[in-house]
Amino acid sequence: MASSEPYSDFSIEEEFSLPLPFEWGRTTGPSGNAIYIDKEGRVHHEHPIIKRARLSAARQPLPSGWIVHEAIMSDGTTEDYYTNAVHGMSMWDHPLMREEIKLAVLEEEERQAEANAAGDDGDVPPPPPPPPKSPLFNKNLKRDSNRD
Repeated sequence: MASSEPYSDFSIEEEFSLPLPFEWGRTTGPSGNAIYIDKEGRVHHEHPIIKRARLSAARQPLPSGWIVHEAIMSDGTTEDYYTNAVHGMSMWDHPLMREEIKLAVLEEEERQAEANAAGDDGDVPPPPPPPPKSPLFNKNLKRDSNRD
């Protein structure tokens, strides 16, 4: 991870540097955003390691001095953001997100090492082709119903 700051939002560059689990693919959408495809061909809009870390961080108590707030976005949805008056900081990611990502990466590396040791040489089929520009018109494309 590029940033050594313990409390900073996770960047797109850092996201692209994260390893993918076996049998996952990544492609880039029309707007330049990452699209992840699992082994069943379902489309996800969040890196699986980041999703795992985000969910784990959300279960953790906030570090001392941090407060969670709710922002109302322009489309009417709400998003949490975090502030720390002592550090004079605000950020979208949970303050423990970076630590949880580090743990999730280590877990994934261990999982892959165990798979390699068990005889799985990592020779997985290539990821499926990128989704069409408008997946709404492709009835065979499975969508992740838990889009976050």
